[in-house]
Amino acid sequence: MANNDFDKRMEFLKKSYNRLPSSFDPEEILQKIEEETNNPGKKEPAVRRKSTLRHKVTVWSVSIASVFLFGIITALFITEHNEKLASAAYIEKFQQDYAMEREKQRDILKLEEDNFGKLTFVQEADAIIDNIADDKEQAEANYELALSSLKLPSSMMKDIADQSLVEDEQASFDYLDSFFGKIRSLIAIYDDILMQNHQAIESFEMDPSIDKTAVMMLSPDTFPEELQNIIDTMRKQYIELHMEKDTGEITARYYAPRLAEKVKTKFHPATRGYATLALTRAGQLEGSDSDRRAEIANQSITLPNQHFEQQVKSLYEQFKTSHDKTIFKGLSLIYMAGVFNYANDMEDPETMYYLSHSDDITTNINQGRGYTIEEYITNWRKGRSLFKDTEQIVFSGDSLEQGAPSALSTTVQVNRKDGSSEDFYFVWGNGQEWQLFMQGLEPLPSSYSEPEIPMDKEFMARVHREYKVYTESNYQYDLPGVEAVIVVGLYFYAAEIGDYETQYSLYVQGEYGPPIDKETFIKEAALSPTVKFDEVYQSISFQADGNWDGLATLNLNPEHDTYNSKTHYFSMSHTDSGWRVNFLPMQ
Repeated sequence: MANNDFDKRMEFLKKSYNRLPSSFDPEEILQKIEEETNNPGKKEPAVRRKSTLRHKVTVWSVSIASVFLFGIITALFITEHNEKLASAAYIEKFQQDYAMEREKQRDILKLEEDNFGKLTFVQEADAIIDNIADDKEQAEANYELALSSLKLPSSMMKDIADQSLVEDEQASFDYLDSFFGKIRSLIAIYDDILMQNHQAIESFEMDPSIDKTAVMMLSPDTFPEELQNIIDTMRKQYIELHMEKDTGEITARYYAPRLAEKVKTKFHPATRGYATLALTRAGQLEGSDSDRRAEIANQSITLPNQHFEQQVKSLYEQFKTSHDKTIFKGLSLIYMAGVFNYANDMEDPETMYYLSHSDDITTNINQGRGYTIEEYITNWRKGRSLFKDTEQIVFSGDSLEQGAPSALSTTVQVNRKDGSSEDFYFVWGNGQEWQLFMQGLEPLPSSYSEPEIPMDKEFMARVHREYKVYTESNYQYDLPGVEAVIVVGLYFYAAEIGDYETQYSLYVQGEYGPPIDKETFIKEAALSPTVKFDEVYQSISFQADGNWDGLATLNLNPEHDTYNSKTHYFSMSHTDSGWRVNFLPMQ
């Protein structure tokens, strides 16, 4: 019984416990345990719960921030890694595309890799790709630059034909330097291949009267494959075979493409002379780009200029002993004109001759009418200074023109103080140097004379021709190159036909001109009797008297020599417009 009572009591207690409200809180229990652990035996004040909560929030905040920051760093790392992978992919793509384009250009030239790789512009392109940047944008810029360097001359010529560099001087020079740099590089490789195949070329026998190079260009299949390939492709790059006259050696050289005339206008005005000179001349391209550029550099010099005069004297002393025109390289053509003029002042016709003569110019340009040095010196007379009354000397590359075969011409312009100007002509001789084109200076009046000549039909025909030109130009045609005796003839002929306005225009004008006006002169002259001067006079001669004055001697026809005076004298003066008549010349 006792056991049954015990069991019943325990069941009752269990049911009673279940009916009680629960106050158990796991958080609270844990908090209590923590408090007791930290402060054993110490009773905490009631506010402790609030402080502990704040601590918990701080711990949680730091934990969350740490997790968030770790996420950002991880994301940045992943992004950077992905970008590097993308850039590497782009760079690899650039390199692959470059390799394909490089192979395409090599195939166009049909060159073996060892020769193609020797081309300087290919080496430059390869170096750019080998050192391509890691950055995508910079790598793309490197890639484009490498492709530009890799372009062949034929592609460059087509590019410039479709665009214009007129506004960009530096870009114009850069283009021309790059174009001819590639031409020279190709010529060097072609010449090397020609040398290696010398025996095959020598065994290609031809009739001496036939141009061997022309037949070779038309028969590439006759030669070893390497030689066949360059013969087949070189003309597309504006290069052809050429046989040296002296040695018979066959080499490669540049020839002017049809597009040359068109594209030379695509460049900046300051570079057009250089473009014309370079693009239109045939033959090997010799000398540096800077040399050729300097030879046709624009320049303007205002006189007087002490520095210019000193340079001219120094150049004169050098050229006088060497006769070597290469001393003018790197200088404007103005300096060559200056040396020529200074040699005249020094009465040195030999130096003047070597500045204006060479075999190729005499033969090709002047068709054999040049003087030998002995003839030149014999016929030479000191002339007026080219720079007398000059305000400015100007050279512009725009004046460059294609002249006779394999020659170019240009001018140096001399501007006078009175507004007039004179051109000094130069030619590009033998494709190697500039020189004066058979230039002479107007003889000084003090050394001027004309021998006695008859006033016959030939003389009158010359007078009539000059009269026609002079009057049709409305007296704007100056007479600096017309002989004094012809001017005398014009004066008398104008009076003979009643053209007193023309007769008046032949007087010295300005301060020392006629004391009466033109209208008064015409009225008074019309009252004078008409005389056929070629019947009254039978011959005429002229001799300068002093620096600027001169006398024409008119020998009378005996039938008209009423007073047996035999001769009449006709007074003249020299002006910037040539010989002119003094007022009342026969008094």
